[in-house]
Amino acid sequence: MEVLVSAGQRHESCFFEPLLERLLAEGRTPIHLLGDKGYSAPPIRRWLSARSITPVIPHRADQHKLHPELPPVDFPRYRRRNVVERTIGFLKQCRSVATRFDKLPKCFLAIIKLAFIRLYLRKIDSSDTT
Repeated sequence: MEVLVSAGQRHESCFFEPLLERLLAEGRTPIHLLGDKGYSAPPIRRWLSARSITPVIPHRADQHKLHPELPPVDFPRYRRRNVVERTIGFLKQCRSVATRFDKLPKCFLAIIKLAFIRLYLRKIDSSDTT
């Protein structure tokens, strides 16, 4: 998993390439990339195609009107995005993450990491059968 802290008012698709470049630089190349319709832009699809990464991103309605021959989306695979959505929902429940009390990116990232540690420990504790 990779995290990139950005300004809150910027759309996350603006940071798509820098985030994925970090993964690729570490030698981690995904086979598929799941995203919502906000990532359906042609430049993102071209970027993925150039790196042999299959996009699992639904097409926006305006794209279907202009290009009716667009390939279908692998919806069984797309449904697995719910794991990401639930994780974001968990982070929004963490008050210091949701309100972003920490103004420095380094401190904010540390709070996110602590939230993930808390989530991980909670999962370990709930799976403990002794």
